[in-house]
Amino acid sequence: MKIWRSIVIVFVTTAVLLGCAPEKQSPLRLGTNVWPGYEPLYLSQGLGFLAKDEVRLVQLTSASDVIRSFKNGALEMASLTLDEALRLVELDIPIKVILVHDSSYGGDAIVAKPGIKTIKDLAGKKVAVEGSLTGAYVLARAMEIHDINFEQISVVQLDVSDHIEAFSLADVDAVVTFEPSLSKLLTMGAREVFSSKDIPGEILDVLVVRTETYEKNPEKLKRLIDAWFSALDFMKNNPEQAAALMAPRLGLSPEGVLKSFSGLRMLDKEENRALFSGSPPKIQSNARRLKIVMQDQKLLSRNIDLSDLFAEDLWQGISK
Repeated sequence: MKIWRSIVIVFVTTAVLLGCAPEKQSPLRLGTNVWPGYEPLYLSQGLGFLAKDEVRLVQLTSASDVIRSFKNGALEMASLTLDEALRLVELDIPIKVILVHDSSYGGDAIVAKPGIKTIKDLAGKKVAVEGSLTGAYVLARAMEIHDINFEQISVVQLDVSDHIEAFSLADVDAVVTFEPSLSKLLTMGAREVFSSKDIPGEILDVLVVRTETYEKNPEKLKRLIDAWFSALDFMKNNPEQAAALMAPRLGLSPEGVLKSFSGLRMLDKEENRALFSGSPPKIQSNARRLKIVMQDQKLLSRNIDLSDLFAEDLWQGISK
């Protein structure tokens, strides 16, 4: 009886201790597609700034796949364009925008066969565009600025992974694309007829977090933001070394990596702090202007509330 009693005591004590042990948290899953503006996340983790047990980076083939995975609950965080974030709001998915990665300034573009010299020359032609909102936005703005109706072109839905093959096989006459595919198409002889340089400040890449995740993990998210800016500092101080580290993932030479970054502006910590400051935060004005354009272009089907979208309170606790 004494032996059995001792066994029971040991069993109960062990169960209690196990029950009191803190539950090991799984890393937050952050999804991206391949885009130079998101690459510092992977650089940050490779350099040891971003802990793998806190954040697991998930690369997907397209922005459409990232959005789908986020909607389905397979991701807690995602790097998307601001217009794609507004689409999530329209779908009533509770999110917070916590960081602006970059502003595209030539990194998104419409490229065409050499004989096509202007946007107006696309009339009667086949134009490939990825199923994501950003490609549709770039094409819509190009059509609007140059006074062309969508009825004048034939739009072909095509994943970005298929842009180069479709262009080389002459399956399409033009492609709405972005880096690194953009650089590869230009080396193949494609001609740029429109780019995000023509709509400066309209395409922002941002980091979005599920509201529930945001509320439960403020310190972890602050460390993620600090790691991001540590990677940007490394890139600024060691551009060639950083380019060499990022080249394999982007499928470019180190020189090509540096060139791809010339088509976007990476926003530093102080620029982010300025955007997330104020009441309402300044970035809300950017989002409001974008929302109006998207509504005009029928890329949003209803009015959306932007008042609680941006994480200005998180930024109040981020060191300078």
